[in-house]
Amino acid sequence: RDWSSDVCSSDLDGVFSIAAKVTGGALHYGDAWPRIEGIDADLLFRGKSMEVNARQGQTLGARLSNVRAEIPDLAQARVLTVTGDAEGQTPEFLKFIAASPVSGYIDRFTEGMQAEGAGRLKLRLDIPLLNLERTRVAGGYQFLSNKLLIDPAVPTLEQVTGRLEFTEQGLNVPSANAVFFGGPLTIAGTTQKDGSIRINLTGRVSPDAVRRAGGPSWLSQVRGTADWQGAITVRKKTIDAVVESQ
Repeated sequence: RDWSSDVCSSDLDGVFSIAAKVTGGALHYGDAWPRIEGIDADLLFRGKSMEVNARQGQTLGARLSNVRAEIPDLAQARVLTVTGDAEGQTPEFLKFIAASPVSGYIDRFTEGMQAEGAGRLKLRLDIPLLNLERTRVAGGYQFLSNKLLIDPAVPTLEQVTGRLEFTEQGLNVPSANAVFFGGPLTIAGTTQKDGSIRINLTGRVSPDAVRRAGGPSWLSQVRGTADWQGAITVRKKTIDAVVESQ
């Protein structure tokens, strides 16, 4: 990386500070986490603290902004806090999950998932430097009208808009909307106490859309729409589904 010192001083109270600008830097903030590269940032040491404030960077192809890494007390060096935002294509976000501990936190829920479209990520990590296994993470990804294939056995979700939240405890989907079998679909789900993921679905379907997706040909004789409700439970990549309709 290239860096240049802006300030190096020690005031009468004994506070030492040094500020530098970093160009093309890299941040390796944990062995299990993808590196942040191409960083343009301000680096500040003041007293016992260290701060990195990055204007831009990238990880696995996703563009990063507003990245901040901080150790409040270098003498103790107990916790490194990293926060940041990212914008990019959803497949890049799925790569980030697969290459990080997040995949384990959510029981590999996104493994094999395919997507088209873009979105925005917000992420916060609190990393105990002497006990990395106790890292705390809080993140959220906003889908922006995506196309999403959850499993080859399930028809593609169209126009997916909503938020996927995750922590070291699991995932949560407060509310998301999509088009499924040509009708509207509402999605909400969360990780259960036993580690499984339960997703509740509410939608409306037309027989023509089901027939075009490979349903029986006799549906061409049926007209109208039907409301339906469903629940999907995912455990160790095994899917159990229940669907009900009047």
